[in-house]
Amino acid sequence: MEALKNIRCIYANEGGRVKFEVQVSENLCNARKVLHGSAAVLIFDMCSSAAMVVISRPGFWAIGHGSNKAQFVGVSRNLNTTVVRPALIGSSVCVTVSPLHISARNALLQCTMHDKTSRKLLGHGLHDMVNLATTSRAPKL
Repeated sequence: MEALKNIRCIYANEGGRVKFEVQVSENLCNARKVLHGSAAVLIFDMCSSAAMVVISRPGFWAIGHGSNKAQFVGVSRNLNTTVVRPALIGSSVCVTVSPLHISARNALLQCTMHDKTSRKLLGHGLHDMVNLATTSRAPKL
């Protein structure tokens, strides 16, 4: 994804709290030269999914492949996003992801986006995810 090559992880801990910095480039903006709403959703999706990768391990939100590799197996169920104010083209924004709830089957992560310079809130998101590795398939009728 060319549009997201400017996402940079600046902090992560084992509990899943992760901070990113994103440069608002022209290809993420609308005709008014501000971050497009759908680009904000995409950024929240990518950042919160990356935060879940930090916590996942074989048997917990990941399935093993080979001797030491694991594949993340979570998918989005709902991603609610509110844009509070525009992020201007060329600006840097900070995205913080904090897990509110993580169980073997479900996860709820909070995402916030702030302007790096002014620290004003730009957007907020809640990402509801489900772990496919623990989902059993219903029998066909």
